[in-house]
Amino acid sequence: RPKQPDARHACATEKRGDTTRAYITAIDAALEGDPGDAELWSLRGNAEEPSGPFGRGQRGTASSIAFYERALALAPGHFGAHHYLIHTYENLGYFDKALEHGEPYSNAASEVPHALHMYAHDLMKVGRMREAIDVFTRARGLEHAYYEREKISRDFDWHHSHNTGLLALSYRHQGNLDEAERLLRDGAAVDQQTA
Repeated sequence: RPKQPDARHACATEKRGDTTRAYITAIDAALEGDPGDAELWSLRGNAEEPSGPFGRGQRGTASSIAFYERALALAPGHFGAHHYLIHTYENLGYFDKALEHGEPYSNAASEVPHALHMYAHDLMKVGRMREAIDVFTRARGLEHAYYEREKISRDFDWHHSHNTGLLALSYRHQGNLDEAERLLRDGAAVDQQTA
């Protein structure tokens, strides 16, 4: 039988709900004062996430979309809104729509491995594997250049293993099992540091 939440859980949930409502009310008030602020519209979209005031664009819901679209209408090319829309559409299973935002995001932040990775992520999801491999590989190259330039270990970059794993999966999908295995072994050699 599922455990029933105790009074402390119910109180914490209610308090979180109050905090979320207060946060959204504050953003809405700020938007009334400055409806042309694309950053406020993006924050308002983040607030639609299940975590409310702690939303950061990764768990967007259908109700987030209009806020991010408004940010883009006000600031065409707003790479943050594109990034949030990628995650939102992925969460909803609309990979073609996510891809529409992946290309401008990767172009706007072309030296950021995660931006390229997000684009490749959806190229892979829609079956454009050769392109996905090219873009994942570019992201990997940027990561390695960064480690070399800054003299840091890849062990401290959570993104590296994720990108390597999806690159390997893409090669596997293409039938190149040797390259997939090489990449997976390389990724497994990372001593991931989270602290």
